[in-house]
Amino acid sequence: MGKRRYTDKERELAFAEYAVCGNWQAVSEKLNIPVATLKTWWKNKPPDDGFDDIRRENKIGFIEEAGAAIENGVRLINRRIGRALQKEQELDELIEEIFSDDDRSAKSKQAAISKIEVLQLHKLNEISTAVGTLYDKRALAKGESTENIRISVKLPKEVEKYAE
Repeated sequence: MGKRRYTDKERELAFAEYAVCGNWQAVSEKLNIPVATLKTWWKNKPPDDGFDDIRRENKIGFIEEAGAAIENGVRLINRRIGRALQKEQELDELIEEIFSDDDRSAKSKQAAISKIEVLQLHKLNEISTAVGTLYDKRALAKGESTENIRISVKLPKEVEKYAE
């Protein structure tokens, strides 16, 4: 079976799709062209294919949007923590009320528990995970490291003069 021939239009469309999403696998699935073929085209493309500016603009746009989303996530986390701190006294009172009232019906206890659930801090871990993921993706887009690579060594005073 012979190799499939692709048109210049298909090649240009693949490059345009890649300029938008930056993911060869997604382009491959959308256009039904093997990833290896796409990468070969990319490697052998003319130096200025006209898509470099589009890719750069999309990257800058992503960096800006990710930064805004990170700021929003951090604000949301801070608001939820602040709300939880403000409602802490009310939570303690509700918990005490539930446990101390033996005459309270199961329905009444459930209603009180529902109040507590509304006041509790929910899904903070999901928000922080999303913020962390966006932070890493933004760092990668900016060409920065996504891990803490700084190492500091504290030497004893007697040895410090030899380290200089």
